[in-house]
Amino acid sequence: MKTLCKILGGSHLYHLNNENSDIDHRGVFMHTDPAFILGTKRHDETRRQNEDEDTVIKELNHFAALL
Repeated sequence: MKTLCKILGGSHLYHLNNENSDIDHRGVFMHTDPAFILGTKRHDETRRQNEDEDTVIKELNHFAALL
């Protein structure tokens, strides 16, 4: 898996954050494993959430389909 881009999102992006705001990251990745590239395995999203951080990174083809 290779991350193509990762940006800051949410309240920090719009400069509306306060001392209680978590950090939101959004991004796009592409697979490097041939099984995922050929479609024999599938993994469209990586998500990590805790009280300090909220990260969602979508797979390139999945991201394009969302557009």
